[in-house]
Amino acid sequence: MASYTRMDAIMLEKILRPFGDVQAGIYYNGFRIFDAAYQFALLFAVLLLPMFSKMLKERSCINDLTRLSSLLLFIPMIALAVGSQLFRVEIMDLLYEDHVAESASFFGILMMAFLGMAGTIIFGTLLTANGNLKELNITSAIAVGINLILNLILIPKYYAFGAAISCLVTQFFAGFSQFLISARIFRFTWDPKLFTRVMIYLVAVILMGIGSTWVELSWWIALLGFLGLSMVLAVFLDLISLRAMLLMVRGNGSQRGQEMGE
Repeated sequence: MASYTRMDAIMLEKILRPFGDVQAGIYYNGFRIFDAAYQFALLFAVLLLPMFSKMLKERSCINDLTRLSSLLLFIPMIALAVGSQLFRVEIMDLLYEDHVAESASFFGILMMAFLGMAGTIIFGTLLTANGNLKELNITSAIAVGINLILNLILIPKYYAFGAAISCLVTQFFAGFSQFLISARIFRFTWDPKLFTRVMIYLVAVILMGIGSTWVELSWWIALLGFLGLSMVLAVFLDLISLRAMLLMVRGNGSQRGQEMGE
């Protein structure tokens, strides 16, 4: 995963010589927050790998734990991605003095790409625990190829913005392909009630996000209020809960996952 995640800035610098270092620097303006979110999400992998390994060794059903961990990671990241897209200019202007407009143009795209990376963290960890390294290597190799080809096509024309598009496509391919492999191996069940709640949450978050840009408040107050309301909505829809997090840390994710599926 690190290979196709870090490739974009390197290719920007090499392809766009002699000003590639400038574009790479602009790209890193947005990538730093993406990378910080990635480091936080790795905590899930640290928690999940031993839990998945233990459950698979005991031949326990891992579907409920997978569902629980996916919700705990994806639901907050949906709100963060929407907020980052809507307040991208303000965030970049707060963090940097130069190249604010250029950095803001693709910052939201990078944060949306993190949703694909979140899939890799959850399902890649599951496949690792199950010993499906061949499948992981194949998807990673294809992802590297996709990233390389898209960068060669998009960077000369769109510069850092093109690299961000390449990152978005690559991350979603990797995350979705590993989800499909996991679904085939572990026979994930379809939960229409959960899907409906997630769709309600997604639509509501987008509408709340748009509404937050209209309120006559400081942008950071509007952003924090939007993120807070998004979490309240997630709790109301029973998509995330403090109890679920505590149970996951204690290794009882399967129990909470069963409760959420009822």
